[in-house]
Amino acid sequence: AGAQQVTCSYDTYTREINVQEGTSGCSVQYTKDGDTSEIGSGYSRSPFCPELVQRVRTNLESNGFKCN
Repeated sequence: AGAQQVTCSYDTYTREINVQEGTSGCSVQYTKDGDTSEIGSGYSRSPFCPELVQRVRTNLESNGFKCN
């Protein structure tokens, strides 16, 4: 099991995208203004979770956020 985390900031705003990898699959959580929600999940070793993280990151960056 592993995890991936991306933090994006713009002015005083922070967004976090977290991937939780488990034996049965992956889950993507998105944190905005302190509220976390699951925005997607996929089968174990599925490319879905990393692709979703990249799509969200690209969207945030196109709106002026800087991501790590």
